[in-house]
Amino acid sequence: MGFTYMVYAVDPDAVKFVLKEPVFEKALGGTIVSAKQMQYFGRSVFISNGDEWRRIRNIVNDAFSDQAITTYFPSCLVITDKAVQKISLDTDIEVSDLLSRFMMDVLGITIFNHDFRRLDGSLDKYYKSYLNSSFIWKPWLRLLLSLPWAEKIPIKAVQDHFHDLEILVGFFKGMIKEHKENRTNSIISKLIDSPDALTEQELLSNIWVFFIAGHDSTTNALVWELNCLRAYPDIQEKVYQEIIRVIGADRAPVESDLDKLEYMTAFINEVFRRHTSVPYIRTRVATKDVKYKDMIIPKGTRVGINFHILHMNPLYWDDPLKFDPERFSAENRRNRNRFLHIPFSAGLRQCIGNVLSMKEQKLLLTRLLQKYRIVDPKENKPFPEDSVLSMGISLPVHVRFEKRNYPNII
Repeated sequence: MGFTYMVYAVDPDAVKFVLKEPVFEKALGGTIVSAKQMQYFGRSVFISNGDEWRRIRNIVNDAFSDQAITTYFPSCLVITDKAVQKISLDTDIEVSDLLSRFMMDVLGITIFNHDFRRLDGSLDKYYKSYLNSSFIWKPWLRLLLSLPWAEKIPIKAVQDHFHDLEILVGFFKGMIKEHKENRTNSIISKLIDSPDALTEQELLSNIWVFFIAGHDSTTNALVWELNCLRAYPDIQEKVYQEIIRVIGADRAPVESDLDKLEYMTAFINEVFRRHTSVPYIRTRVATKDVKYKDMIIPKGTRVGINFHILHMNPLYWDDPLKFDPERFSAENRRNRNRFLHIPFSAGLRQCIGNVLSMKEQKLLLTRLLQKYRIVDPKENKPFPEDSVLSMGISLPVHVRFEKRNYPNII
C-alpha cells in the first residue's frame, strides 16, 4: 500500500501469532490523521504500548467491569425503551439512522451521564463536531490534514475539521471539569475516581476512543441483526420464543435475564461471523524483522487481521455462506479454535467494551421483539442479506415493524 508493506492474518494460527507476538506493537492510523488530533487523542488504551498501555488499561478496566456495567444498565434500559417507542407502524423505517441515533444517546448516558437527545431529533452541535472531526473519508482531505502545517491551509474543509475538533475537545474538557466537581454514575466519573489518575490528555484520548469504537461497531452490528431477523423469519421466531420463555411478553428484562438468552447470543455471533462490523484492521507494526513459518515479515510492515476472510474461510467453516446460528451452540463451539471467531479481537488487547456492547444489543433486540415482528419493507427494496458491505450509518437499510397482538408461545 503505497510505500508501506502490509500483511494480514487469515487463519486462526496466524491470528494468534499476530495478537500474541510482542514484536508487533500498536501503531497510529485510522481516525488519527492530523497532528492536532494526535496532540489531543494520542494517549488512549487503543494505541499506547508497553508500560503506558498496561497502566491505562488497568485504570480503564474498572469502568467496564461487570459491576460497573450493572450500574449503567438502568439508564441503558430507559434509552432502549425510548428508541422502541419511536418505532412507527405501517411504514418502512430506515434503521441505520435510527440505530446510529440510539447508540449516540446510549454512549452519552453511559460515558457522560449526558443525554444528546439524538432520538428526539436533536442535531446536537457536539455530535456534528464528533462526526466531522473523527471520520475523514475523503483521501485528499486525509492527505492535507496529515501535513505538519495543515492548520494554515485556507481550504474550508480543512478549517472546518479543526474548528469542529476544537468544539469537540471543548465539550470533553467541560465534561471532565463537571464530573470532577460532581460525580455521576458514568464511565468518566469512574476514570476520574481511579487511584492512579489519568492525565487530561489520557482522559480525552480514551473518551474519544470509547465513542468511536462504541458507536460505529455496535451500530453496524445492530443494523445487520435487524436485517437478518427480517431476512430469516424462522430464526426470528426462535429468538422471540426464547425471549418469551426467559423473560415474558412484556416484562422489562433485568440484566441477569440477558445472560440466559443462549439462542440470541448464538444469533448475534453468527451475525458477527457473517457480517463482521470491522472487516479488517491493520493497527500493528513489526518493530523488527520477524519470522513466521517460511516467511519473513520485514521491520516496519503493517500487520493486521482480515476478519472477513477468517470468519468465512471454507477450510474452517462448513458452508460458510449459510446463515446458521446453530454454529454457536454449546456443542458446536466445543473444541473450536478460540482464534477462529474473534469479532472483538482476542487476547490482552481485546475490545474493552465487548461485554457492554453485547448487553446493549441483547437489550434492544429483546425490547423490539417483545412488541414487534420485523418484516420486509414494502416501499423500498430489502437490503441484500448476502452483502459483504459493512453498512454503518452510510447505507440505507429499510425494514417494517408489525405489532405483536399477543405472544405466540410454543
